[in-house]
Amino acid sequence: MMTGHHWSRLKVSVAAALVILAALLSSTNPIHAQVVVRVWYPSAKSALSSVWVQTYNDVRAGRVVVEGTSIPLYQLEKAFMEPGDPPPDVVFAPSDWAGGFVNARLLTQLDSRISPDFRAQISEIGWRSATYDSRIIGVPILLEGYALYYNKALLLDVPVPSTLDELLNAAKTIQERGEGALIGLNLLTDYFPTGGLISTFGEPVITETGQSRIGLGNAFRVYLETLLTLSKAPGVTLNQPDQAFREKRAGMLIGGSWALPEYLKALGTDLGVAPLPAVNLKPWKPLVRSWVMYVRLGSPSTDAALDFARFLAETAPQTLALQMGEIPVNPLVFEADPLVGAFARYFAQQGEPLSNRVEFRAYWIPINRAIQDVLNGWNTPEAAALAAAEQIDSALLGQ
Repeated sequence: MMTGHHWSRLKVSVAAALVILAALLSSTNPIHAQVVVRVWYPSAKSALSSVWVQTYNDVRAGRVVVEGTSIPLYQLEKAFMEPGDPPPDVVFAPSDWAGGFVNARLLTQLDSRISPDFRAQISEIGWRSATYDSRIIGVPILLEGYALYYNKALLLDVPVPSTLDELLNAAKTIQERGEGALIGLNLLTDYFPTGGLISTFGEPVITETGQSRIGLGNAFRVYLETLLTLSKAPGVTLNQPDQAFREKRAGMLIGGSWALPEYLKALGTDLGVAPLPAVNLKPWKPLVRSWVMYVRLGSPSTDAALDFARFLAETAPQTLALQMGEIPVNPLVFEADPLVGAFARYFAQQGEPLSNRVEFRAYWIPINRAIQDVLNGWNTPEAAALAAAEQIDSALLGQ
């Protein structure tokens, strides 16, 4: 549990880091740099990225200078695919963009450049998300995904759910205690928040080498059946904005790790984080996306870029990421904060990489359509699963 005292110390440490950064900025002198590494990163990560860039520049004392450029996320993929002159050496981007970058032959293969010591600094779920056709095509620097948030003040004596039955009981109990004014569980039903359940029941819908498995076995059908059961349970509300949770009118929420700072601000010490509950004695595997540092093929600064990547994986930069509300990739940092650690351990121990295959772009719409068809009563789980498989196979044939 994060106490108020702990959170106060955390805020002080972040403030101290920013003071140190200001000193570093004033002392950095890139004029005599031998190597320049141009880094593009999304504006949503600009605060952390700029701290990382300037701290690294100070550490290297002008021998290498990283020049950071913030670009809106919706522009970043196209900008990297069609760069002007000079192009970037490095881009920070989501792991599920890898397929498009690989197909466009934009990325440097890194297997031979990743030492065992370097690999050990980063959790294996991160490396899996940055691997394509059995090749390492980037360095993971942050993790993100979904877990169960809960309000301790609303759970009271109800145990934190560790099984599906316990989750349903907790949702019903919270609703009854509030006499209908409280939401027991706000359930997000899209693929990213819940799709790890498919691997719980069997194979994922697509393998890490791109083979389709959505039409094989019963995993996708059972997944749809489980979502239907959850959707009909007392105390469960579907796909509502998270305002009710922030306003302490919802006891539990399946939510993204990126919302942790906001929820902590709203709930303080009443906020808890737990793994999604086991189903039929099998763990609910979360889908995990990484933020990856990709190195452009043909960059003249590849060695310096990888030195920057190794720096970002070290405990100090990863601890700074943790203090700014991000989920680190370095396992040595997991224990530095109980709530962040809950996400990080869950991802590392049970996580399934969100597919980075270019083929997966044909999956998103059919899968989410199947979910909505079942939850709205427009189709049975069996028929919806079959329809999704047929739509995906048709789309893949047309690529």
